[in-house]
Amino acid sequence: MGKQNMYYLMARDRKNDDLSVVKINERRGTTLEDIDLFTTSFKDSSELEEKLRELGLVTGHDYDFFIASQSKLRGETKLKKYELLYSNNDFIKDIAKNSKANKITKSEEKTDRILDHFAYLLQAKPALYELVVSGKTNIYDKYVKYLAFSRYDPASTIKYKDGGWARASYPLIRNILDATSNIVRKYSLSSDKFHRSLLDQSIIRITDSNYDENQLSFFDMLDTEQDYNKLISKSINTFEKLPQDIFVKTNEGIHINSTMFLENDVEDVVLLDKYLPQELMLRIDMLLKHRDYLDNSSYPFGNTYISSVESDLEGIAKYLKDNKGQISRVLEWCKTYESMKEKVLGDVDERGYQKRKKQ
Repeated sequence: MGKQNMYYLMARDRKNDDLSVVKINERRGTTLEDIDLFTTSFKDSSELEEKLRELGLVTGHDYDFFIASQSKLRGETKLKKYELLYSNNDFIKDIAKNSKANKITKSEEKTDRILDHFAYLLQAKPALYELVVSGKTNIYDKYVKYLAFSRYDPASTIKYKDGGWARASYPLIRNILDATSNIVRKYSLSSDKFHRSLLDQSIIRITDSNYDENQLSFFDMLDTEQDYNKLISKSINTFEKLPQDIFVKTNEGIHINSTMFLENDVEDVVLLDKYLPQELMLRIDMLLKHRDYLDNSSYPFGNTYISSVESDLEGIAKYLKDNKGQISRVLEWCKTYESMKEKVLGDVDERGYQKRKKQ
């Protein structure tokens, strides 16, 4: 048996993008099965966060939890990130226990049911098929390529291919459950995945088997690219929660919607209007529209908006990377907006977006 990959339960503080490894046992890294056996005891991320806070494993109040693992092939590091499974998928516990004991074949009846049900969903729900073959899930490339080239074959036959590897692949089985749990994708998942991607180098560093969490490395002190990515992430974290009507388009271009603010805040409104370039305002405005389309769409129409949201987020990040001289003005814009929003905006809604107060 080759060297077993280590998996890490990660916590990203959404407020400042600080990353930490959550130790669910004595070691930092563990097996994928151990993490699933732990997280499937909780209903959702909020319940998990509450328990981890009770255990002293996290201290904040708004975390993005995910699993990270890395492998090295010909000197190149490959990073994988997975979503957590919660109690709605707790029937995987038996499979996880057998897989951990290298006896996953004892769970063939259950793995076959999962593969057969997934095959049915792929045929019955074309949007799920498109989501999978477009690479927007964590399902293995090998499985995805088979599906892409056998669109009209019974997808369940893959479990007999190449010695039946699919039936014995715990990561494949659990990632199929992850994909079917997220058939209806909402903006929050796309947002979390994007913010994680800006921190890839940091994730690789702290999930390296040689990483010493008690010792600050030379690279930690000099990693200016990751520091800049955190500034981009911080800016976008403000942008993506803006009310949809924060901007207004006129014949002269796009501007801040001054009707949202109080008359005695006119100087700050002028600053808000001046500090963001037109191109950036247009990009943010498009993101806000696609964000609301995605969250208000029902399956299967969300897939188009997933791609649009991902493209918008990447476009804003690219603009800020290509125009590094703008970042101080952008951060000043975010700071000014954050100081003003309490006057004109109500509480956040259930999605975390800011709502306008009734006039």
